[in-house]
Amino acid sequence: MGKRIFIPFLLLAGSLYAQKENPDMAMMAKIRDEGLNHSQVMEIVYNLTDASGPRLMQSPGYFRAARWAKTKLASWGLENANLEPWGPWGKGWELEKYYLAMTAPYYKPLIGFPKTFSKGTDGLVHAQVLLLDATDSAGLAVYQGQLKDKIVMIRRTDSLTLGFQPDAGRYSDSDLLKLAAFDPKAPVPPSHAYDAYIAAYRFLTQVKKMAVREGALGILTTSPKNSDGTVFVQNGIPYNGEMEPALNDISIAYEDFMTMQRLLQHQVPVTIDLELRAKIYADDQQGYNVIAEIPGTDQKLKEQLVMIGGHLDSWQGATGATDNAAGSAVMMEVVRILKAVDIKPRRTIRIALWGGEETGLHGSKNYVKNHFTDTATKKFNAA
Repeated sequence: MGKRIFIPFLLLAGSLYAQKENPDMAMMAKIRDEGLNHSQVMEIVYNLTDASGPRLMQSPGYFRAARWAKTKLASWGLENANLEPWGPWGKGWELEKYYLAMTAPYYKPLIGFPKTFSKGTDGLVHAQVLLLDATDSAGLAVYQGQLKDKIVMIRRTDSLTLGFQPDAGRYSDSDLLKLAAFDPKAPVPPSHAYDAYIAAYRFLTQVKKMAVREGALGILTTSPKNSDGTVFVQNGIPYNGEMEPALNDISIAYEDFMTMQRLLQHQVPVTIDLELRAKIYADDQQGYNVIAEIPGTDQKLKEQLVMIGGHLDSWQGATGATDNAAGSAVMMEVVRILKAVDIKPRRTIRIALWGGEETGLHGSKNYVKNHFTDTATKKFNAA
């Protein structure tokens, strides 16, 4: 098997195809002109986001985006464009209808979004909210037998922080030097914040299991990050590919959560209306990546690979523009430009748009396992 060359980004396209001492300056100028004056990257982004919808792995939105990408890559002249299966994945999930509002002590629409594999309701349901004032299993035991048909919340003690720092900034020269000098083997100091996060996650898992066991209608969660109109929503109960949805798990805006918490702490009953309908997709449970390539032209080097790519799947709460349609679109634009200028690379250039990244890097890890390792020894194949 030929030698593989992996690069995370195509920063200087011309350098990949240049001769050892004589770079093709005319070709580099063509690449630059095509990219700056004839870009299609925003049209690619549109098709991966607005036109496809959320791209949760194995959902209709993921397959819309994946099939569009495969067809588009082939239309540009890339070869071997296909949806390549990488192994068993499991079922898909897609939200079809959702409504959530506080109805007592007064009406208030609640901003939020269901997490993956939420169970759904039998039409519009009315429920009381139960605030759990607990941080460990001992505190949770006080509420045993009280969760049936309730919407559960866990009392929060944090608060929003004021945003005095800019959301983004440019690296200075000194910042870049520090990054370049980073030692990956240096010991990592203990992170108390990470330890606290793990402890909170484990407790939340206990609460969810108790909620399922006792027949709770659902659970509402939030985070101080859910500010400035943003609600971060990812996965609910960890999905193993076989389980059936058992709980409605909804992430809501921080202040909506805190409004209800303050009311409940003042002994004011809170009720909500919830309607949630979701669909499970089980016909095709294989995981897929989108793969295509520009074959190399050098008889000695064409078996070597230059790989570019990014992950295609997203979470379900939005269309994943920045995570990671932007990265996938840039990589697609790279190969579009190379085909548009009719470049003849010596090595094969392969693009991979990974599936299953958000839930654990499954698409890329399985691709490496399937293509670049000996499945018997689990070792990399010789170059």
